[in-house]
Amino acid sequence: MDSVLISTEAYSQLADQLRAALLSKSVRAMSVSGPWGTGKTHCVRSTLKANRREAAFASLFSVKSINNLKLTLLDNIVAEQGGIRGWLARRTKADRDVYGAAIEKLYSGAAIANDLALIAFRSAVRGKVIVLDDLERKHPDLDIDEVAGFIDELMELSACRVILIMNSERLTDHSKWMQIREKIIDRELFYSPTPQESTAIALPGHHLAGMITPLITGCGITNIRAIRRIALEIDWLGEKKYSQGKPLREFLASFILMMGANLHALGQQGVMAKIAPDRTGSIKQHDQFRSACSTLLIDPDNEFIDSIDLFLRTGAMPSERIASVLDRRCTTERVSELQFESIAVRNDYFWDIDWSDEEALDYCLELCTESASFGDPHLLSHILQTLELIGGPEVLQSASPALSTFRTTLERQPREFTSQNYHPAILNVLASLQHPPPEGASTRPAVKDDRMHALATGGFAYAPVLKLSTTRSSFVEQLGSMDAADMRYVVPAMLNRCANIIPNCEHPDLEAAKAFQEACTQYVDDNPRTKRARLISAAMTGDYPAGQLESARNVD
Repeated sequence: MDSVLISTEAYSQLADQLRAALLSKSVRAMSVSGPWGTGKTHCVRSTLKANRREAAFASLFSVKSINNLKLTLLDNIVAEQGGIRGWLARRTKADRDVYGAAIEKLYSGAAIANDLALIAFRSAVRGKVIVLDDLERKHPDLDIDEVAGFIDELMELSACRVILIMNSERLTDHSKWMQIREKIIDRELFYSPTPQESTAIALPGHHLAGMITPLITGCGITNIRAIRRIALEIDWLGEKKYSQGKPLREFLASFILMMGANLHALGQQGVMAKIAPDRTGSIKQHDQFRSACSTLLIDPDNEFIDSIDLFLRTGAMPSERIASVLDRRCTTERVSELQFESIAVRNDYFWDIDWSDEEALDYCLELCTESASFGDPHLLSHILQTLELIGGPEVLQSASPALSTFRTTLERQPREFTSQNYHPAILNVLASLQHPPPEGASTRPAVKDDRMHALATGGFAYAPVLKLSTTRSSFVEQLGSMDAADMRYVVPAMLNRCANIIPNCEHPDLEAAKAFQEACTQYVDDNPRTKRARLISAAMTGDYPAGQLESARNVD
């Protein structure tokens, strides 16, 4: 753990409680209990240092006897560089534990040696604050009663004050501790920081802290070491500079959930408490795992799960595979966002009177420039049509750099495109990149006219860009030529749009709306008992195809 931690509310409260206990003469022994890895020991050390208290520290991790614990405390007190056993080890280059065991045997081998050791120990610790850490990790051979007796000895015979640090929920002899604690502990302190506080301590200034914190919170992780380990394994994402959108969130949520389970660091409430790794480190994808994914709002079968599982089993992060998925998903997401922004520009151009034409053109050109780099002819066509709608055909000259980028992108990443109703400038670029068909080759099928679908989506104001007439006769012709899929979407959507426009006598699209409505009536009258007329009649009475109600009503 780093030597400096950011102070959070829970951390500051614990420090204040420790300080108050140290100032109170009636508090000789205190306990600090809380989850693993949350900074309890650091807070105790910092508070003792700030209050200039002489202290000796010892961890009870795997300690089998009180004599061994005394040696550890003596080791901490005698010298900063290893103490008694360290002094021997440096001179013999041997393992410290071997000499520790030898000294312990010497002490236990003769009563006089034992007494001398006890006298030396009592003198060395007299008046100090003794900090005993990791009570829950002591060896089973060391009984909790022995620890309690040792604490009493420290207070009565050496005038020590004792701070006992532990995770009481993990004590194997918890019931016995609950019975004897009131006999030796004067004040019990409990430290339970929130996941947000632990993340603030673990990841100050981290480039992904904003995304990680709510996910850590959702998983109930408070272990600072676990949070830092998770962050360490995903630091490589910083070099990629991914946008903080849905794809990156799905990867991070999946990784934090599975890595947290692997480190046994998930919260102990609800489904999180039931998720654990198997012997290989893999996380079983059972019902509890799927429920946890639902809690984090991610797909339990998403594309990242297998890659993360591979990392947990092998220790090798498949970063290239993960990056490939992120690149593809982020590109798809951004293309969708740009399409939405292009539609929003058209809407704001007509309905936001405070937005100047110059600002609209500048913003649209920015969209053109970014869209061109994706090499998506449909996306760039849509934005060029928006640009032409705002500034007229002459403004297309300003889009030349974007078209050049679009061409370069396609040259670098060749792909096939089906014939569609793209903007003429896009069609020119595509035509220049295609080789002429060999003699005798079959011609391509006629290009589908999807202008009515675009009109239903963008509105009547989009008609000039689509080069689509808004007269009644033109609409009657379109009603007779659209395919079934377009009829199901276009007719209800357009009639709904007309119903919103016609009551407003000053609406700029009033005549076009009336023309479409009249065209529907005329088609039904001229073609009775046909399937197209039946569809139009149903739409005119307010019906919608199943599953299309909301999309047709919300075209505006």
